[in-house]
Amino acid sequence: MITFALQNKEEKAFLKFQKEHIKCKYQDAIGGKFAVTFILTGVGGVIVVKCQSCNKEENITDFDAW
Repeated sequence: MITFALQNKEEKAFLKFQKEHIKCKYQDAIGGKFAVTFILTGVGGVIVVKCQSCNKEENITDFDAW
């Protein structure tokens, strides 16, 4: 089993992104308003969050944790 988790800085960045996009209208009946993508690399994992409503993305990776 593979488990993905956000570090403290990444969680704070996600909550900030979520707060900035809370007013974006989202009308899909399936899924969620925010998508989180984990990309595994040879040196660490990259984390990208996306607002499914306005399609803006932000890399919230804590590169200090690598």
